[in-house]
Amino acid sequence: MKDNPVFVAAMLSLAIRACQAAPALKAAMKAYGRADYIEAASRLLAAAINGLPEAQQLLGFMYAIGGDFYPGIKRNMEVAGLWLERAARAQSPAARYMIEALARRGPAAVYADVKYCFDRIESMDDPLRQLMVSPVRC
Repeated sequence: MKDNPVFVAAMLSLAIRACQAAPALKAAMKAYGRADYIEAASRLLAAAINGLPEAQQLLGFMYAIGGDFYPGIKRNMEVAGLWLERAARAQSPAARYMIEALARRGPAAVYADVKYCFDRIESMDDPLRQLMVSPVRC
């Protein structure tokens, strides 16, 4: 597994894009796009309970990363692991990667990777940053 911090952020990006492509998650992703992470998590939870792997993996990422990136979402590694494992069993490569990254490097290192990448994105010229962090229209 790569130790480059970009890989964790790339997996998060894949998880977000997968959710945006899932019609059943339209309302959850609208809330996510508005930065209403509490509503997004609530809607993702309903879909995750119903077995939607895209919802399971993004919910796992949200709980693994927590409130600094997702205000209102308390970091909870036990809950994150549960949802990431369910998504991984449903063949989600992003969830499998996150499980491996957490096991190999630990939550603090993975969190530092995400922070590093998001800090770098924030320092980019605005058009490029918008391209990287804005919701994808499907």
